[in-house]
Formats: sequence, structure tokens, C-alpha cells
Amino acid sequence: MSETLPDGDDTTPERSPSADVPLRRLLATADTSLLATVVTQFWQDRGYRTAQTDRGGNRFVLVRDRDGGPVHLVWVDPMARATPERVGRLARMAASFGDVDATLTSGREYDASIYAAAEEHGVECLASDQLVTLVDRAGLQGLVRGHARSQETNAVADGGATTATVELRPPADHPLGVRAGLVVGGTVLSLLALWGGAAQVTSRLLTCGGDCPLLWGASFLPLLAVLVGSFAVAVGVFD
Repeated sequence: MSETLPDGDDTTPERSPSADVPLRRLLATADTSLLATVVTQFWQDRGYRTAQTDRGGNRFVLVRDRDGGPVHLVWVDPMARATPERVGRLARMAASFGDVDATLTSGREYDASIYAAAEEHGVECLASDQLVTLVDRAGLQGLVRGHARSQETNAVADGGATTATVELRPPADHPLGVRAGLVVGGTVLSLLALWGGAAQVTSRLLTCGGDCPLLWGASFLPLLAVLVGSFAVAVGVFD
């Protein structure tokens, strides 16, 4: 007994455009989300815990052992925008956690200055071919291709539109000059408020008594200046 199939049922399924794209190219055009997912999955497959955070427009993955202790800090840099100075900054960030290794990773290639800085600061530089090798050996090819297929599907469903993800991020890193200006300016503002403003308003209040509502209101200005100055110092030091 045979059955006549409807027209079109004997055609082969359409292949995803990314199915034949080399893994190296997929990683070279990967976004931050994909590279962070690759890093996270690699460590989680080995029994570690991970946490992601954004600072200064860059994504970092902190790897912790089973006891919660930090063991590795990975800077995810899909556009390969790292500079030798930022490589040094990554090493200092890792050192702030204690005896923690640091890795800079990208699907693209860096120039010689980045590799030299990485060697100088003891940072592992995992880029281009090295990242492809890691993905191959860790069995993460399916994750990468699945992410590419998901992006294609979303692009078709959204008519080519891209949906942005809004995240709560820690304060961005400011340049050294800005940080120094915040600290110095905040300190000067606080000292001036304490030394001049508070003493002058207090002396006038003593002679005026309770019949000077404007002065009573102005008495809070030195306190406000101190608070603003203290906030500026805190941002400059801890941001």
C-alpha cells in the first residue's frame, strides 16, 4: 500500500546559512554575548562557577572554584579593541582578587604589541586561532553554531531588527585625570565648606536668633557642600 505525498514534502530541509561558515569566521564576527557564553560554558563544564560583569563598556567573566574563591578573570573583547595599557589594567584587576590568573580573549587577531604586553604582565592572550582550538577541543562548536542560527532566526522574525538588552552595570572606569580631578575638587569643596561657610553662617545665626529664616535655610548649604564633595571623592577613589 502506498500513499501519495503532498507536493513539497519530498524536498530536503533548507540549510541554515551559518551551517557552512567556518568556525573561525563565526568567532571573528561573534558578539560579546556569544564569547562570554563560550567562556562561561568552558569553565562551568569543568565544575567552576562564573559571574559576568560590565565595566567601562567591557565584559568580564570572573571564575570561582567550588568554594567560591576567585581563580581566573577573563576579559571578553570581541572587537579586539585591547591596548597594551588595558592589558596592564586587566593584570591589576586580577591581582586585586589575589592569586588569580587573567586571560584576554577575542575571535579576532591582535597585533604584536598586545602579545608583548600580555607576556610582560603574565596575561594569557587567547585570540583567533587559539580560540578556535579551544572551542574545538572543548566541544563547544555546537554552542557557537547554535548561537549563530538563533541570531539568524531572530533576524528573520524581527524583520532584520536587533533587540538590545538593557543591563544594570557597575560605574564605568574613568580616565586617571578625571578621577584625580574628582578627588582633588571634592576635597577642596569639602574643606572650604567646613572652614568658611559653616563658621560664617553659625556666627550670623548666633547674633540673629530665630528671626532669620533665610539664614536658617542657608545653614544647610555647608552640609550640602560637604556631602557633594564627599561623593565626588568617593567616585574618584572607588569607581
